[in-house]
Amino acid sequence: MEDKDPQFCPIAQAADIVTESWTPLILREALMGSHRFNEFKRAIPQISPSTLSRRLTTLTEAGILEKSSSRDDARGLEYHLTEAGEELRPVIIELGKWGIRWVRRKANLGKHDAAAMMWDMKRCVDAEVLPDERFVVKIEIRGVEKRARDWWLLFEEDGNTDLCLQPPGHDVALKVVATMETWADVWLGHRPIHEAIDGGDMRLEGDRLLQDSIEDWIGLSVLAPTPRP
Repeated sequence: MEDKDPQFCPIAQAADIVTESWTPLILREALMGSHRFNEFKRAIPQISPSTLSRRLTTLTEAGILEKSSSRDDARGLEYHLTEAGEELRPVIIELGKWGIRWVRRKANLGKHDAAAMMWDMKRCVDAEVLPDERFVVKIEIRGVEKRARDWWLLFEEDGNTDLCLQPPGHDVALKVVATMETWADVWLGHRPIHEAIDGGDMRLEGDRLLQDSIEDWIGLSVLAPTPRP
């Protein structure tokens, strides 16, 4: 870890580690269950591989993450939170809640935001309320580059969910279409999904049961329930 002439104040010492650029997002991903380099990179598409590698090294040297061989691939590496890292959970969550409540700057939403949102949506889906069968939900995001417009959620009989960048080869049971702005507002909880549907800003086509239950199973941000002022 880089020596930054450490100060006496513990807030300053902690800030040297956890407020470095990209580090709060890496911690967010670790807290949400990312362990491998590619998982961090996929969820934070704007970060360069070299910067991600440096930040993971810094967090490991600081005792916030620990590095070990992959459980599935002996040649791969995984990063897991230590006790010190886990204690940062309420800090990162409260930072996000503060941002939800008080920071509403207009964002230039694009392909990176679409990718980050979709990977988070995939891991937050509540598959327990869905049918025990294989089916596909297509998510179409208007207003972004073509390569970030179409996404497919593949739901398996065993409850697992995969996010596909290409059609998975099965019929689409439900198609959901909205602009990136509408998706972002719904995902972050700024706008109830039924309001977006009733207002015509989100369009659903296909299986009626999936349409009627979408608010029960769609994967929204963990910050979506945050009360607004």
